[in-house]
Amino acid sequence: MNTCTTPKLAKVKSPEDSVCDCGCDCGCDCGCDCGYGCNCNTNLCNVCGCGFACAQKYRPPRARRYSRVVGNMKIALMSFFVPLLLFGMFLKMKESTHLMSYGDKVKKTFNDMLLYFNIFDVKFPTSYINNEKILGLNVRDIEKDAYTVYPILKELIQKDYFRVFKVNLHIPCKLQKLNERCKEMQKCSVCECENDEIPSNFRTNEIEIIENKMSQEDLKKTFIESKLYKDILGNYASDNEGFLSYVDLAYNSPSYTAYEGRNIWNMIYRENCFPKEQNECEEMNSFYKIISGMQSSIAALSSEYHNLKNDFVFGDMQSQNILKNDYFKKLNYDYDISFFKEKLGLHPDRIENLYFTFAILLRALCRLKSLFSQCTCSSGCVENDKEAAKLLNDLLDNSYNACSSEEFLEPLFPIHGKEILSKFMNIANILDCVPCVKCRLHGKLKTTALQIALVEGVSNEHIGSLERNELTALINALYYFADSILIVNKFAERLKLKRTLFIFYCMSIGFFFFLIVYSVIFITVRNYKKKKEKKKEKEKKKEKEKQKLN
Repeated sequence: MNTCTTPKLAKVKSPEDSVCDCGCDCGCDCGCDCGYGCNCNTNLCNVCGCGFACAQKYRPPRARRYSRVVGNMKIALMSFFVPLLLFGMFLKMKESTHLMSYGDKVKKTFNDMLLYFNIFDVKFPTSYINNEKILGLNVRDIEKDAYTVYPILKELIQKDYFRVFKVNLHIPCKLQKLNERCKEMQKCSVCECENDEIPSNFRTNEIEIIENKMSQEDLKKTFIESKLYKDILGNYASDNEGFLSYVDLAYNSPSYTAYEGRNIWNMIYRENCFPKEQNECEEMNSFYKIISGMQSSIAALSSEYHNLKNDFVFGDMQSQNILKNDYFKKLNYDYDISFFKEKLGLHPDRIENLYFTFAILLRALCRLKSLFSQCTCSSGCVENDKEAAKLLNDLLDNSYNACSSEEFLEPLFPIHGKEILSKFMNIANILDCVPCVKCRLHGKLKTTALQIALVEGVSNEHIGSLERNELTALINALYYFADSILIVNKFAERLKLKRTLFIFYCMSIGFFFFLIVYSVIFITVRNYKKKKEKKKEKEKKKEKEKQKLN
């Protein structure tokens, strides 16, 4: 040790001058023999200022705390990343197939976990993803058409002419009765119009026929004579086969009724089977897609308008106008992702059939433009009828991809058209056996619209005349199918948002657990250091006591 030439002074009592990191007089060796320790502020001898540097560099209290945090953080990060690094090196040593299998397992587990929380990607068909053509029309173009017609149709179906629908909902079932009942009668019921709610023109002119004066032949009349055109709505049913009633479609819009209808759908598909040699025919496949598309539309609408937000009951102590307005705006309904997943979200073929059936209906509208343009939209309310006529003209004047494709406007069923119409007539008889009245209403409406579309798909000739009811059915069915396509895309956006929120929540929870682990490590390390320092203090005290004794 170097000899200090400066006379010894009294020990500095100020703790700031004589303490080091541990907060006590550590007696660190500055290289001087004065024995008074170093001044940690100057790193020189505490008393004599001989210039020998302190062996332990000084760090301010804040810097000391910062260094501890950094040190503990390093320990936490190392404990997290080192196992991952070792696991990665282990996987690299394996064959690439093993790596892929591990990746697939992790991905599958993650997807299964997401499915458990109803978080999934809507499985759109490959035809949609690759924008392939369906009967000469690109699938994405069909979707664009749906977005184009939807806002016009949404306003048009509110007008009296296309809103009040005449139908026979009480035709007896001619088939074997099914042991099925509605679980919730309120949801299955239909509120029929009172006499004062029926537009005046409908009461005086019960059957209004719109004719295309430019048409020389009428396909509809031809098929009626051949008994291949069914009176699905029951307008011409005999007196002993129920009775006709007017229904406000805005007040009785499609929604979830809790009626499954499994037996009915099985019967529909079974009754409309074709011989094996015809099953491979493109026309038969198209017919099957149309039926499946109708079922897909029902599933989409039931998913979107699923849960009643409040106890809405017919006949509540409110005015009819308020009830109808709220009911039409769907203020009482909320969507159900579980139902959508089960019925539509994970079935790309059903989504494709939905797009296909909408395109078939829009195709019928394109082919019947000249007939629809003859409609005066006369219900008896002048202002309302003017608005309806303007909206109908806007609908017909719009440019649609479906109407611009010459291939798409060609006959769909030139060979087996009559067989298909004959099979389709069976559906009307089956619908009369549905116990859910609301399901029966919308089933008859959609099948009426699809029958028109099928007739228009048989040859290059056109339907020359339609009843107002049939026009109403086609317009409303087109709206329901367009709404269904928009609903599928709504669910896709909702699920993307849900997935993002789920990942955010997982990261938040992960960060929370990381903080807990880090805190545990930090506290453990700090306690360990304190114990070590206390141990050193005790040893120093013992040494000092020994020196005093000596």
